[in-house]
Amino acid sequence: DYFYLRVGQPLTMAAANGGTTALLAIGQNGSGKSHTIHEVLERAAFDIFVDIGTRLPTVYVEYVELYGNKCIDLLGPIGSFVHLERSNEEVDLKGAVKEEIDSAEKLLKTISEAQKRFFTQNIVRQSSDESSYLICRISFSDEIATGTLTLVEACLGGAKDDADESPIMTVMNNIQSRISQSAPGAAQSPNCHNLVKILNPVLTSKMSKL
Repeated sequence: DYFYLRVGQPLTMAAANGGTTALLAIGQNGSGKSHTIHEVLERAAFDIFVDIGTRLPTVYVEYVELYGNKCIDLLGPIGSFVHLERSNEEVDLKGAVKEEIDSAEKLLKTISEAQKRFFTQNIVRQSSDESSYLICRISFSDEIATGTLTLVEACLGGAKDDADESPIMTVMNNIQSRISQSAPGAAQSPNCHNLVKILNPVLTSKMSKL
């Protein structure tokens, strides 16, 4: 409750009112990332559809995984790939299913189906040192404003935290570099590069929250 009230709820409400926000859960396996994202989404669904008041924007959700140099749609047919296409300051997930959501129950069911797809794919891959990033993007649109809440769960590979270029430090260094517009501090893997592209509106806008 404390984490959601201090972090998750402000990000959710800012996006629902036209802002661009993101929440990143980064850490080694077993550190509680999935649990944190799940709890935030459950509480956010209630806030969006029950507690937002009389103004209810149209809500959409997209769910993809960045794995290697591929962007995989977790809501579309099995084997569907997504192209990242720049549109003004945003990056469109071209080809991704964009599910319209009309209730908290549908939002949570849609997200649950995407997560089950990811876990199935992960079992098929078996063990891998390749890091991947689960990205849930919830969009809000009405006649007043358009906002986006992006939730990222970093599913890191086998590198250790004390390695020279651990997955955690690679992600954080590249995000910090993008914010400061400086040269990257660590080599970008294809999926990390794509993650920074997707988060670009949050990283560069003074009106956004990360």
